[in-house]
Amino acid sequence: ELANQEVKATLTGTLLNRETMVQPLAGAWDEAGELVRIRVGVSTGEVLAGNMGSADRMNYTVIGDPVNLAARLESLNKQFDTRVMVSEMTAEGLGGVFVLRLLMPIAVVGKEKPVKVYEVMGVPQQFSEEDVLRFQVADDDFGVAGESEESEFDMKSAISIRSQMTVQEAAEKKRKGTRATMAMLREAAMHTASDTPITCTVDQEAAAQQHTAAVHQYLNKQFGDALVSLRRSLSHVPPASERQTTVCANPTKSIQIVLDLCEKYAAEGPPADFDGVYRALEK
Repeated sequence: ELANQEVKATLTGTLLNRETMVQPLAGAWDEAGELVRIRVGVSTGEVLAGNMGSADRMNYTVIGDPVNLAARLESLNKQFDTRVMVSEMTAEGLGGVFVLRLLMPIAVVGKEKPVKVYEVMGVPQQFSEEDVLRFQVADDDFGVAGESEESEFDMKSAISIRSQMTVQEAAEKKRKGTRATMAMLREAAMHTASDTPITCTVDQEAAAQQHTAAVHQYLNKQFGDALVSLRRSLSHVPPASERQTTVCANPTKSIQIVLDLCEKYAAEGPPADFDGVYRALEK
């Protein structure tokens, strides 16, 4: 188990997505006449992990409902035209250190309650003091070296490692991960700032908030209000030339999914058992 594992998994997925958009991968695929994009699904929960199989064939793997849900989210990216999707369980562990856009609640096989899913758009312009403290406390609980107070809010801050530790302590730190969570996020934001940054613009943060509010209006059967917000969002979708310099995917399809449902229910009225759950038509 790692400290703040939701943050680290989501950051990994975001950076993997970015790698397909910058050199050298982007150039290599362009030369081959192909466009490569990846899809990432992240969920959180208890799983069974370890070497499984028989003496003839043994593999290290993970089994459990969170694994199945993460695989489902990875596939759902195709239908929403998104790249990195997380479950509400993961979103709860992210605090405000990622800009999330609520997509829809989805039906999950074997689960009574639907699960809300979010698109990861990137990291915000600034991290709140509350989030910084929260993740530093979790790092401390796992014995992860933190950042000095002087550099707490400095994007270029370095990681301070305790100079005095036994061999056993050093091994334990290596096992748990010695990188402070906020330092990892700041370093990733700094290193990607000049080319396809993972840091969202103010407009992207506002667009995420507006779309999330519109989905909540849809779930509350406020279809007219949701339509106004969604149509405004569609009219402000950046052109393709601008999206090439950001890790954010084209939001048009995901907006249109909710907009079409709102138009249908505004005209016909919602069914008596309306729950707002999105039921995928394909895997």
